[in-house]
Amino acid sequence: MTRARPGLRLQHGRYTLGERLGKGAAGEVWSATDARTGRGVAVKLLPGDAGGLAAAEREAEVAVRVQHPNVIEVLQTFEDQGIAMERCAGSVSDEVTVTGPYLPARACSVLAAVLDGLAAAHAA
Repeated sequence: MTRARPGLRLQHGRYTLGERLGKGAAGEVWSATDARTGRGVAVKLLPGDAGGLAAAEREAEVAVRVQHPNVIEVLQTFEDQGIAMERCAGSVSDEVTVTGPYLPARACSVLAAVLDGLAAAHAA
C-alpha cells in the first residue's frame, strides 16, 4: 500500500492528501484537494494485498456507473492505488452526536434515502 501522509501527491500531482478521515478493511480514506479544480475531494487508498485490491476494484467499477443523489460520485480511479470521489460535509453520525437520537419520522426519512441509493447501486 502507498505510504499515506499529508502532502502526498497522487495521479501525477493532481490530488494532494490532507488529513486521514478513516480506515477500514477496504483501505484508508483521506481528505484531498484536486489541483485542477481546487475542489475538496476524498481519496480512498487501496490496501496492498491482492484480495483487498480486487474487492476495491470491483467496488470502483460499480460505483462509477451509479448516478444518484444519495450515492457519492466516483470522480477517478487510479490503477492499483485508489479512488477519488466527491467529498460530502458531515455525516449522519455527526448529526446524531450534535442533536441526539433521531425521532422515528426522521430516522425513517434517512433510511428511505439510504435505501434509494442502495437500489440505484444494485441497478447498476
